[in-house]
Amino acid sequence: MVAPGAVSAQTTVGSLDPSQPPPTPSSTAPDFGVEQLDTTPARCNELGAQFEKIVPNVVVLVDRSKSMFEANGDTSVRAQLWDPLADALTNPGDGVIPQLQSEVRFGFVAYNRDDQPQAACPNLQTVPIGIDNGAAITTAYTAAGLVPDNYYKWDTPTAESVPVTAQLVAFPQSGPKYILLVTDGNPDRCSEPDPQCGQDDAIAAVQAAYAAGITTYVVGIGEVLASNDENGCWGRCGPLHLQDLANAGLGLPVVRNTDPNYLNNCFNGARRGANGQQLYVASYADDPGLAGSAPFFAPTGRAALRDTISSILSGVRSCSFTLTQQVRAGKEDTGNVLLDGAALVYGDPNGWLLANGTDVQLQGTACTQLQNDVENVEIFFPCEAYIR
Repeated sequence: MVAPGAVSAQTTVGSLDPSQPPPTPSSTAPDFGVEQLDTTPARCNELGAQFEKIVPNVVVLVDRSKSMFEANGDTSVRAQLWDPLADALTNPGDGVIPQLQSEVRFGFVAYNRDDQPQAACPNLQTVPIGIDNGAAITTAYTAAGLVPDNYYKWDTPTAESVPVTAQLVAFPQSGPKYILLVTDGNPDRCSEPDPQCGQDDAIAAVQAAYAAGITTYVVGIGEVLASNDENGCWGRCGPLHLQDLANAGLGLPVVRNTDPNYLNNCFNGARRGANGQQLYVASYADDPGLAGSAPFFAPTGRAALRDTISSILSGVRSCSFTLTQQVRAGKEDTGNVLLDGAALVYGDPNGWLLANGTDVQLQGTACTQLQNDVENVEIFFPCEAYIR
Protein backbone atom coordinates (compact mmCIF):
# COMPACT_ATOMS: atom_id res chain seq x y z
CA MET A 1 0.00 0.00 0.00
CA VAL A 2 1.29 3.41 -0.93
CA ALA A 3 0.61 6.20 1.48
CA PRO A 4 -1.66 9.02 0.28
CA GLY A 5 0.30 11.70 -1.60
CA ALA A 6 3.36 9.49 -2.17
CA VAL A 7 4.62 8.31 -5.56
CA SER A 8 5.16 4.61 -6.10
CA ALA A 9 8.57 3.52 -7.35
CA GLN A 10 6.71 1.57 -10.04
CA THR A 11 4.85 4.61 -11.33
CA THR A 12 5.74 5.26 -15.00
CA VAL A 13 5.03 8.06 -17.42
CA GLY A 14 4.15 6.77 -20.85
CA SER A 15 5.17 3.38 -22.14
CA LEU A 16 8.88 2.50 -22.75
CA ASP A 17 10.05 -0.37 -24.92
CA PRO A 18 13.17 -1.73 -23.21
CA SER A 19 14.48 -2.97 -26.56
CA GLN A 20 14.67 0.59 -27.91
CA PRO A 21 17.23 3.32 -27.04
CA PRO A 22 15.99 5.98 -24.64
CA PRO A 23 14.35 9.01 -26.24
CA THR A 24 16.39 12.13 -26.85
CA PRO A 25 15.25 15.51 -25.54
CA SER A 26 12.96 17.32 -27.91
CA SER A 27 14.19 20.57 -29.44
CA THR A 28 10.71 21.86 -28.69
CA ALA A 29 10.96 21.06 -24.99
CA PRO A 30 9.66 23.85 -22.80
CA ASP A 31 12.20 26.50 -21.67
CA PHE A 32 11.91 27.04 -17.93
CA GLY A 33 14.43 29.95 -18.00
CA VAL A 34 17.29 28.05 -16.29
CA GLU A 35 20.69 28.46 -17.98
CA GLN A 36 23.90 26.60 -17.26
CA LEU A 37 26.57 28.88 -15.78
CA ASP A 38 29.64 29.48 -17.98
CA THR A 39 32.61 29.89 -15.64
CA THR A 40 35.14 30.44 -18.43
CA PRO A 41 36.77 33.89 -18.10
CA ALA A 42 35.69 36.33 -20.78
CA ARG A 43 38.27 36.45 -23.54
CA CYS A 44 38.51 38.89 -26.42
CA ASN A 45 39.62 36.54 -29.18
CA GLU A 46 40.81 39.26 -31.53
CA LEU A 47 43.13 40.79 -28.94
CA GLY A 48 43.67 38.21 -26.23
CA ALA A 49 46.91 36.71 -27.50
CA GLN A 50 48.46 39.98 -28.63
CA PHE A 51 51.19 40.62 -26.09
CA GLU A 52 54.96 40.72 -26.29
CA LYS A 53 57.37 39.45 -23.68
CA ILE A 54 60.14 41.92 -22.93
CA VAL A 55 63.48 40.37 -23.95
CA PRO A 56 66.56 41.09 -21.81
CA ASN A 57 69.94 41.92 -23.34
CA VAL A 58 73.14 40.41 -21.90
CA VAL A 59 76.78 40.76 -22.95
CA VAL A 60 79.10 38.17 -21.40
CA LEU A 61 82.44 39.93 -20.74
CA VAL A 62 85.24 37.41 -20.18
CA ASP A 63 88.73 38.17 -18.90
CA ARG A 64 91.21 36.72 -21.41
CA SER A 65 94.39 37.49 -19.45
CA LYS A 66 97.28 35.05 -19.43
CA SER A 67 96.40 33.79 -15.95
CA MET A 68 93.23 32.23 -17.40
CA PHE A 69 95.50 29.85 -19.34
CA GLU A 70 98.68 29.38 -17.32
CA ALA A 71 100.53 30.43 -14.17
CA ASN A 72 104.33 30.43 -14.07
CA GLY A 73 104.46 27.95 -16.93
CA ASP A 74 101.77 25.68 -15.49
CA THR A 75 99.36 25.22 -18.39
CA SER A 76 96.98 23.05 -16.36
CA VAL A 77 95.37 26.29 -15.20
CA ARG A 78 93.50 26.40 -18.49
CA ALA A 79 91.67 23.18 -17.60
CA GLN A 80 90.60 24.76 -14.32
CA LEU A 81 89.44 28.14 -15.63
CA TRP A 82 89.09 28.91 -19.34
CA ASP A 83 87.86 25.52 -20.56
CA PRO A 84 85.26 24.87 -17.81
CA LEU A 85 83.93 28.38 -18.30
CA ALA A 86 83.66 27.80 -22.05
CA ASP A 87 81.77 24.56 -21.47
CA ALA A 88 79.45 26.08 -18.89
CA LEU A 89 78.56 28.89 -21.27
CA THR A 90 78.46 27.21 -24.68
CA ASN A 91 78.00 23.43 -24.34
CA PRO A 92 75.15 22.61 -26.78
CA GLY A 93 73.60 20.15 -24.32
CA ASP A 94 73.31 22.18 -21.14
CA GLY A 95 75.36 25.35 -21.68
CA VAL A 96 73.67 28.44 -20.35
CA ILE A 97 73.71 30.40 -23.59
CA PRO A 98 72.23 27.63 -25.80
CA GLN A 99 69.58 27.03 -23.13
CA LEU A 100 68.47 30.66 -22.97
CA GLN A 101 69.36 32.05 -26.40
CA SER A 102 65.77 32.09 -27.66
CA GLU A 103 64.64 34.22 -24.69
CA VAL A 104 67.70 36.44 -24.13
CA ARG A 105 69.68 38.55 -26.58
CA PHE A 106 73.29 37.55 -25.96
CA GLY A 107 76.53 39.21 -26.98
CA PHE A 108 80.11 38.28 -26.13
CA VAL A 109 83.37 40.10 -25.43
CA ALA A 110 86.74 38.54 -24.55
CA TYR A 111 89.25 41.17 -23.42
CA ASN A 112 92.93 41.60 -22.58
CA ARG A 113 95.92 43.85 -23.05
CA ASP A 114 98.36 42.24 -25.49
CA ASP A 115 101.97 43.19 -24.77
CA GLN A 116 102.92 42.89 -28.44
CA PRO A 117 104.15 46.11 -30.11
CA GLN A 118 101.38 48.21 -31.67
CA ALA A 119 98.65 45.93 -30.27
CA ALA A 120 95.38 47.70 -29.57
CA CYS A 121 94.31 48.09 -25.97
CA PRO A 122 91.92 46.83 -25.02
CA ASN A 123 92.34 43.86 -27.33
CA LEU A 124 88.81 42.57 -27.88
CA GLN A 125 87.06 39.69 -29.58
CA THR A 126 83.36 40.47 -29.84
CA VAL A 127 80.03 39.09 -31.00
CA PRO A 128 77.23 41.66 -31.51
CA ILE A 129 74.16 41.10 -29.39
CA GLY A 130 71.24 39.12 -30.80
CA ILE A 131 68.70 36.34 -30.39
CA ASP A 132 69.81 32.73 -31.07
CA ASN A 133 73.45 33.77 -30.85
CA GLY A 134 74.81 30.57 -29.33
CA ALA A 135 76.67 29.29 -32.40
CA ALA A 136 78.37 32.63 -33.07
CA ILE A 137 79.45 32.97 -29.44
CA THR A 138 80.80 29.42 -29.39
CA THR A 139 82.91 30.17 -32.47
CA ALA A 140 84.23 33.40 -30.96
CA TYR A 141 85.01 31.76 -27.62
CA THR A 142 86.95 29.01 -29.37
CA ALA A 143 88.97 31.57 -31.33
CA ALA A 144 89.65 33.57 -28.17
CA GLY A 145 91.09 30.44 -26.57
CA LEU A 146 93.94 30.15 -29.07
CA VAL A 147 97.17 31.18 -27.33
CA PRO A 148 100.69 31.71 -28.78
CA ASP A 149 103.22 28.91 -28.61
CA ASN A 150 105.97 31.27 -27.48
CA TYR A 151 106.09 33.85 -24.69
CA TYR A 152 103.18 36.20 -24.36
CA LYS A 153 101.88 38.63 -21.76
CA TRP A 154 98.16 39.32 -21.59
CA ASP A 155 96.85 41.67 -18.91
CA THR A 156 93.43 42.74 -17.53
CA PRO A 157 92.27 46.22 -18.64
CA THR A 158 88.76 45.90 -17.20
CA ALA A 159 88.12 49.65 -17.09
CA GLU A 160 88.78 50.14 -20.79
CA SER A 161 86.76 47.07 -21.77
CA VAL A 162 83.54 47.77 -19.87
CA PRO A 163 82.61 50.90 -21.90
CA VAL A 164 83.00 49.02 -25.19
CA THR A 165 80.83 46.24 -23.79
CA ALA A 166 78.28 48.81 -22.63
CA GLN A 167 78.09 50.16 -26.18
CA LEU A 168 77.24 46.67 -27.44
CA VAL A 169 74.49 46.07 -24.89
CA ALA A 170 73.06 49.59 -25.19
CA PHE A 171 71.85 49.07 -28.74
CA PRO A 172 68.41 50.54 -29.55
CA GLN A 173 66.27 47.57 -28.56
CA SER A 174 63.81 47.41 -25.70
CA GLY A 175 64.37 45.29 -22.63
CA PRO A 176 66.63 45.47 -19.58
CA LYS A 177 70.38 45.47 -20.20
CA TYR A 178 73.11 43.57 -18.37
CA ILE A 179 76.82 42.82 -18.37
CA LEU A 180 78.01 39.50 -16.94
CA LEU A 181 81.67 40.08 -16.05
CA VAL A 182 83.84 37.00 -15.45
CA THR A 183 87.39 37.71 -14.29
CA ASP A 184 90.25 35.92 -12.57
CA GLY A 185 92.48 38.88 -11.76
CA ASN A 186 92.88 42.35 -10.33
CA PRO A 187 92.63 44.97 -13.08
CA ASP A 188 95.41 47.09 -14.51
CA ARG A 189 95.36 49.91 -17.05
CA CYS A 190 96.16 50.03 -20.74
CA SER A 191 98.62 52.81 -19.99
CA GLU A 192 100.11 51.01 -17.00
CA PRO A 193 99.99 47.20 -17.08
CA ASP A 194 102.05 46.84 -13.90
CA PRO A 195 101.36 47.17 -11.03
CA GLN A 196 97.63 46.36 -10.78
CA CYS A 197 96.33 49.91 -10.31
CA GLY A 198 93.09 49.69 -12.28
CA GLN A 199 90.61 49.27 -9.42
CA ASP A 200 89.41 52.89 -9.32
CA ASP A 201 89.09 53.00 -13.12
CA ALA A 202 87.19 49.69 -13.28
CA ILE A 203 84.75 50.75 -10.58
CA ALA A 204 84.15 54.05 -12.40
CA ALA A 205 83.45 52.22 -15.67
CA VAL A 206 80.89 49.92 -14.03
CA GLN A 207 79.27 52.89 -12.29
CA ALA A 208 79.01 54.70 -15.62
CA ALA A 209 77.38 51.63 -17.17
CA TYR A 210 74.84 51.54 -14.33
CA ALA A 211 74.11 55.24 -14.83
CA ALA A 212 73.38 54.40 -18.49
CA GLY A 213 70.84 51.76 -17.43
CA ILE A 214 73.12 48.70 -17.57
CA THR A 215 73.37 46.38 -14.57
CA THR A 216 76.62 44.43 -14.07
CA TYR A 217 76.90 41.06 -12.33
CA VAL A 218 80.37 39.94 -11.24
CA VAL A 219 81.81 36.41 -11.22
CA GLY A 220 85.29 35.79 -9.85
CA ILE A 221 87.31 32.65 -10.57
CA GLY A 222 90.90 31.55 -10.06
CA GLU A 223 93.60 33.61 -8.43
CA VAL A 224 91.46 36.69 -7.77
CA LEU A 225 89.67 34.66 -5.08
CA ALA A 226 92.81 33.39 -3.38
CA SER A 227 94.46 36.59 -2.16
CA ASN A 228 93.87 40.22 -1.42
CA ASP A 229 97.03 42.28 -1.03
CA GLU A 230 99.89 40.90 -3.10
CA ASN A 231 101.32 40.62 -6.62
CA GLY A 232 101.43 44.38 -7.19
CA CYS A 233 97.95 45.15 -5.87
CA TRP A 234 97.28 47.01 -2.64
CA GLY A 235 94.34 47.57 -0.36
CA ARG A 236 90.97 46.54 -1.76
CA CYS A 237 92.13 43.77 -4.08
CA GLY A 238 90.91 40.23 -4.75
CA PRO A 239 87.51 39.48 -3.16
CA LEU A 240 87.29 43.04 -1.81
CA HIS A 241 87.60 44.41 -5.33
CA LEU A 242 84.98 41.96 -6.58
CA GLN A 243 82.69 43.26 -3.84
CA ASP A 244 83.35 46.83 -4.96
CA LEU A 245 82.55 45.97 -8.59
CA ALA A 246 79.38 44.15 -7.54
CA ASN A 247 78.20 47.18 -5.58
CA ALA A 248 78.98 49.48 -8.50
CA GLY A 249 77.11 47.13 -10.83
CA LEU A 250 73.91 47.48 -8.81
CA GLY A 251 74.27 51.19 -8.14
CA LEU A 252 75.19 50.73 -4.47
CA PRO A 253 77.79 52.73 -2.50
CA VAL A 254 81.42 51.57 -2.80
CA VAL A 255 84.17 51.75 -0.14
CA ARG A 256 87.11 54.00 -1.01
CA ASN A 257 90.53 52.30 -1.18
CA THR A 258 92.77 54.35 1.12
CA ASP A 259 95.66 51.91 1.49
CA PRO A 260 98.89 53.99 1.66
CA ASN A 261 100.72 51.77 -0.85
CA TYR A 262 97.82 52.07 -3.28
CA LEU A 263 97.74 55.85 -2.91
CA ASN A 264 101.51 56.18 -3.30
CA ASN A 265 101.92 53.81 -6.25
CA CYS A 266 98.74 54.24 -8.27
CA PHE A 267 98.19 58.00 -8.31
CA ASN A 268 100.97 59.59 -10.29
CA GLY A 269 101.16 62.46 -12.77
CA ALA A 270 97.67 63.49 -13.85
CA ARG A 271 96.24 61.34 -11.07
CA ARG A 272 97.18 64.02 -8.55
CA GLY A 273 95.84 67.52 -8.11
CA ALA A 274 97.85 70.71 -7.68
CA ASN A 275 98.12 70.08 -3.95
CA GLY A 276 99.25 66.49 -4.44
CA GLN A 277 95.83 65.08 -3.56
CA GLN A 278 94.89 61.80 -5.23
CA LEU A 279 92.23 62.23 -7.94
CA TYR A 280 89.77 59.36 -7.94
CA VAL A 281 87.54 58.85 -10.98
CA ALA A 282 84.89 56.66 -9.29
CA SER A 283 82.37 57.70 -6.64
CA TYR A 284 82.76 56.41 -3.09
CA ALA A 285 81.22 56.31 0.36
CA ASP A 286 83.84 57.53 2.80
CA ASP A 287 81.97 55.84 5.66
CA PRO A 288 82.51 52.05 5.25
CA GLY A 289 79.27 51.50 7.13
CA LEU A 290 77.36 52.95 4.19
CA ALA A 291 78.83 50.57 1.61
CA GLY A 292 76.54 48.15 -0.20
CA SER A 293 76.55 44.40 0.09
CA ALA A 294 75.69 43.31 -3.44
CA PRO A 295 76.52 39.65 -4.11
CA PHE A 296 79.46 38.64 -6.22
CA PHE A 297 79.84 35.04 -7.27
CA ALA A 298 82.79 32.69 -6.76
CA PRO A 299 82.05 29.27 -8.30
CA THR A 300 84.72 26.57 -8.58
CA GLY A 301 84.58 23.88 -11.27
CA ARG A 302 82.46 23.39 -14.32
CA ALA A 303 79.24 22.32 -12.58
CA ALA A 304 79.33 25.22 -10.13
CA LEU A 305 80.14 27.65 -12.94
CA ARG A 306 77.23 26.41 -14.99
CA ASP A 307 74.78 26.48 -12.08
CA THR A 308 75.89 29.91 -10.88
CA ILE A 309 75.75 31.55 -14.30
CA SER A 310 72.44 29.83 -15.05
CA SER A 311 71.01 31.19 -11.80
CA ILE A 312 72.20 34.72 -12.61
CA LEU A 313 70.90 34.70 -16.16
CA SER A 314 67.64 32.95 -15.34
CA GLY A 315 67.07 35.83 -12.97
CA VAL A 316 67.36 38.37 -15.79
CA ARG A 317 64.63 36.66 -17.82
CA SER A 318 61.88 39.19 -17.92
CA CYS A 319 58.66 38.94 -15.92
CA SER A 320 57.16 41.82 -17.89
CA PHE A 321 54.88 41.75 -20.92
CA THR A 322 53.59 44.57 -23.11
CA LEU A 323 50.03 44.43 -24.42
CA THR A 324 49.60 45.71 -27.95
CA GLN A 325 46.19 47.17 -27.05
CA GLN A 326 45.64 49.51 -24.09
CA VAL A 327 43.26 48.52 -21.27
CA ARG A 328 40.79 51.07 -19.93
CA ALA A 329 41.47 52.59 -16.52
CA GLY A 330 39.43 50.73 -13.90
CA LYS A 331 39.37 47.52 -15.98
CA GLU A 332 42.80 46.27 -14.91
CA ASP A 333 41.43 43.53 -12.65
CA THR A 334 39.17 42.11 -15.37
CA GLY A 335 42.17 40.54 -17.06
CA ASN A 336 43.46 37.01 -16.72
CA VAL A 337 47.04 35.78 -16.51
CA LEU A 338 47.67 32.04 -16.54
CA LEU A 339 50.95 30.16 -16.14
CA ASP A 340 50.65 26.67 -17.59
CA GLY A 341 46.88 26.96 -17.11
CA ALA A 342 46.99 28.13 -13.48
CA ALA A 343 45.40 31.53 -12.91
CA LEU A 344 47.25 34.27 -11.02
CA VAL A 345 45.55 36.82 -8.76
CA TYR A 346 45.57 40.47 -9.80
CA GLY A 347 47.21 42.73 -7.22
CA ASP A 348 48.59 39.83 -5.19
CA PRO A 349 52.29 40.10 -4.13
CA ASN A 350 52.74 36.71 -5.82
CA GLY A 351 50.40 37.47 -8.71
CA TRP A 352 50.39 40.24 -11.30
CA LEU A 353 49.81 43.94 -11.88
CA LEU A 354 48.98 46.13 -14.88
CA ALA A 355 50.62 49.55 -15.22
CA ASN A 356 49.94 52.28 -17.79
CA GLY A 357 47.22 50.15 -19.34
CA THR A 358 49.72 48.02 -21.27
CA ASP A 359 52.49 46.77 -18.97
CA VAL A 360 51.82 43.42 -17.30
CA GLN A 361 54.25 42.63 -14.48
CA LEU A 362 54.43 39.28 -12.70
CA GLN A 363 55.40 39.51 -9.04
CA GLY A 364 57.01 37.38 -6.33
CA THR A 365 56.70 33.64 -6.75
CA ALA A 366 54.86 34.07 -10.04
CA CYS A 367 57.94 35.78 -11.50
CA THR A 368 60.24 33.12 -10.04
CA GLN A 369 58.09 30.36 -11.52
CA LEU A 370 58.12 32.03 -14.93
CA GLN A 371 61.90 32.36 -14.87
CA ASN A 372 62.42 28.70 -13.98
CA ASP A 373 59.93 26.25 -15.39
CA VAL A 374 56.88 27.75 -17.12
CA GLU A 375 56.16 26.58 -20.66
CA ASN A 376 52.99 28.50 -21.49
CA VAL A 377 51.79 32.01 -20.62
CA GLU A 378 48.29 33.29 -21.36
CA ILE A 379 47.22 36.92 -20.94
CA PHE A 380 43.76 38.06 -21.99
CA PHE A 381 41.00 40.54 -21.20
CA PRO A 382 37.32 40.79 -22.15
CA CYS A 383 36.75 42.89 -25.27
CA GLU A 384 35.05 45.71 -23.40
CA ALA A 385 38.19 46.22 -21.30
CA TYR A 386 40.22 47.45 -24.26
CA ILE A 387 40.31 51.02 -25.58
CA ARG A 388 39.27 50.82 -29.22
